[in-house]
Amino acid sequence: LLNRVNEFFSKHYNDVLSEKLLHFSFDGNNNRANKRAKAIREFVHSQNFQRVSFLGKNYKFGPKQSLVIEALFDHFKNSSGNEGLTKDTLLSIAESKSKKANMRELFRSRGQPHPIWNTLLVFDKGFQTYKLDLLSFF
Repeated sequence: LLNRVNEFFSKHYNDVLSEKLLHFSFDGNNNRANKRAKAIREFVHSQNFQRVSFLGKNYKFGPKQSLVIEALFDHFKNSSGNEGLTKDTLLSIAESKSKKANMRELFRSRGQPHPIWNTLLVFDKGFQTYKLDLLSFF
């Protein structure tokens, strides 16, 4: 999984850009960068992303859900923009092979949407992507 995620990000981001973004994130003169750095610090997760804590709320994820959350968080940390990842990319990462697979069903349990759905995990209609909307909490 990590190899697939790394391959995806290496196609879209280079090391120089990542270094500049990391340096920029801690610049005290940039409010958005400070919010991003704070969001990254507040997003605490287990090694396999099956347990996540964000601003005092604890979340549990199944194996496929955790792969999606890990990919979205890695993308959040490594991008400067507000775009997310496409449904097809995320379902591929989750290895969801069903033709009827969709994000809404992936993040359902016992007929109910996961508590993260439409709060932290949101669909961006403009970019047609899913993202962790961590910045909206700061």
